[in-house]
Amino acid sequence: MMIVASIVPNFLMGIITGAGIQGLMILGGGFFRLPNDLPEPFWKYPMYYIAFHKYAFQGLFKNEFQGQKYPSNVGRHKINGEYILREWWQVEMGYSKWINLAILFGMVVLYRVMFLAIIKGVEKAKPALRRFMSPDQKRMKQVMASLTATPLHEATLQYDQASLVIQNGYKFTQQAPDCYRSCGRLGEHFLIGFDA
Repeated sequence: MMIVASIVPNFLMGIITGAGIQGLMILGGGFFRLPNDLPEPFWKYPMYYIAFHKYAFQGLFKNEFQGQKYPSNVGRHKINGEYILREWWQVEMGYSKWINLAILFGMVVLYRVMFLAIIKGVEKAKPALRRFMSPDQKRMKQVMASLTATPLHEATLQYDQASLVIQNGYKFTQQAPDCYRSCGRLGEHFLIGFDA
């Protein structure tokens, strides 16, 4: 879910997309339809093997049924738990429940690393995308901080559609109209006009 949240633009889309992915994984996890009954192209390969529900269900079933004997409806003999796992639940018996648990922990680590990579990638890509989409550099202006200021006390600001770049310690705050900004340092306040 964190990976989905890092990709989609807003909260609602994250919930919708995440719920859809979880639904697909639940359907392909081998509980609603047994593994041998899943259609091959999409549900069995790859959905059944990447769904974490498969490993959770199989680990749970192995924990509950392995080494147990259950009474049979026919005769006095008992049914072996391994038989139930193999024949009824179609659980893969080639490895233990601890392997299922290790796979689940591995998925947690893998998804966290994927989340970190996506966050760092988006962090690097957004400024480049903004530079690519921003208007040309004609909007760079130099503004004097006060009427008696020397060039050492001037502040450079770049007025693009959404943000201001502030230098030399000046603080710029937005005033009522969009085309005006206010600059202040050490109690001095005055308006600065921009051509929008």
